[in-house]
Amino acid sequence: MTYDSAYYEELRPSTGIARMVDELRDWLVARIVRRRVPHGRLLDVGCGRGDLLARFEGTHALHGIELSEAGLHLARERLPVAELRSADIQRALPFAGRFEAITAVNVIEHLVDPGAAVANLAAVQPRGSLLVIHLPTIGNEGQRRRYMDSYDSDPTHVYRPSGVEVTALVEAAGYQTLLSAYAPFLPFRVWTHLPWQPAFLAAFERV
Repeated sequence: MTYDSAYYEELRPSTGIARMVDELRDWLVARIVRRRVPHGRLLDVGCGRGDLLARFEGTHALHGIELSEAGLHLARERLPVAELRSADIQRALPFAGRFEAITAVNVIEHLVDPGAAVANLAAVQPRGSLLVIHLPTIGNEGQRRRYMDSYDSDPTHVYRPSGVEVTALVEAAGYQTLLSAYAPFLPFRVWTHLPWQPAFLAAFERV
């Protein structure tokens, strides 16, 4: 499967419940970033059409990485002020310098070597900087069934960890967990920590 323009349109519907869910997720990610990193250099990995990156326009120096040229074309049209590059984060990052904040929403599940990718992100983040990730996880039978009914339709998902496993992977790269929750995330009450939905959101600090 190729990450062409049709893939991005299907991935990010313009209307309906799916769109509302995506908007809520992006709002939460942006809220976490703004509270801890109100300004600075921000990198959105797998920026796609630039929907999440656009939320930081005017407050952060915007950088985006996208493997797909189709995705980059859409993002460049939307965000001409952003520095956008095509790259595979499992190999190397295309930007010099450090980033105070990095976001990776629905990215890690597409990687055959997520450990190398996270290590590359850690290498460009100073101590105290922020990494926010979101991805579908499978930690029990209930999550597996819900995964099969939704995310499993995407054949590009090759990494299918539990929330515990992906947290351990990120911490092994030099981060400590600040918060984590399963969908539905709002308002981050105790029941959001129960792994009954696949969607997993976590924020980490570089140590």
